[in-house]
Amino acid sequence: MKRPCITKGPSNRGRCERLAWYIDCCEQPAYVLEDEADSGAVTLIQRFGSAANLNIHLHGLVLDGVYRRSAEGAPEFVEAPAPTDEALQAVLHRIITRTMKVLTRRGVLVEEQGRTYLGDDDGDSDEARVLRPLQAAACTYRFAFGPRAGQKVLTLQGAMPREADFKQNLCADSSGFSLHAAVRCGADDRPALEQLCRYISRPALANERV
Repeated sequence: MKRPCITKGPSNRGRCERLAWYIDCCEQPAYVLEDEADSGAVTLIQRFGSAANLNIHLHGLVLDGVYRRSAEGAPEFVEAPAPTDEALQAVLHRIITRTMKVLTRRGVLVEEQGRTYLGDDDGDSDEARVLRPLQAAACTYRFAFGPRAGQKVLTLQGAMPREADFKQNLCADSSGFSLHAAVRCGADDRPALEQLCRYISRPALANERV
């Protein structure tokens, strides 16, 4: 992948927005002050999709609430209410705004006359320039070369008929970005937590299936 370090910026921005939402949710009903609350999250950067293609996305394991100190100084967990679809859209919008700003600041994107496009890094090697169209094709499930260059690859999932009005709860989509918050583990459900951890940290290919 070209300049893999640029994924750190969007990863940090997304984590900060999620944690800020939890702190904001817990402030009023539980009288938690912002400077007294703290939450936690683990974020893993996945660089592949279900077809083992290039598909950069982030998996986050986030506490459903915040910790505060009691009068005796002991940590107390304050559970946040479940997010709504509207709240998820608002968080995603802030993530998109902050991500676009950091990518523009780093020269990955260029903003000009109200339009945004990929910056041309003159410092790229010949190898990076050759890989760029391959990466773009892989991200969008398209053929990169040959007589069908630019056409979508037929997948079993893509061939299945889907209802036009289908919408999954607690999943927000906007401008090519998506935010999924429909998976939750109970506080004492250790097997489910282990399964979720294994899923978000899985490799591109399982050794048992190679």
